[in-house]
Amino acid sequence: MRNQASALVENFYNVTTTRQMQKFVVRLPLSESPENLGEICNIAIRVLKSVYKRVTPSQRLQYDNFMKEYLVLGHMSLIPANQILTKPHRYLPHNAVFKNSCTTSLHVVFNTSKKRNQESH
Repeated sequence: MRNQASALVENFYNVTTTRQMQKFVVRLPLSESPENLGEICNIAIRVLKSVYKRVTPSQRLQYDNFMKEYLVLGHMSLIPANQILTKPHRYLPHNAVFKNSCTTSLHVVFNTSKKRNQESH
């Protein structure tokens, strides 16, 4: 049984993982075509507004710096204003969690289980 599980894990790794410019790129194992995923833009915007309402100015700065770093690292990209309505885009709702007891007080939790709707943005 263990060899079968190891073989499945290795197969998954080989099918979904490539190496590009000294970093690993992992393809998401989608059960359906990305075009059929629908849009969750409104949910992502609502969650973002909620984060901004409940954080202190210092926490907002930490969060904004995290998002800038995420952008610089290439983990996300900005959608040019003239392309927002022209083609489908994918949004990933997330929440900022702040903990005073940790060395890194900001933890960003991505919520891939949010229900999607069929609105395009």
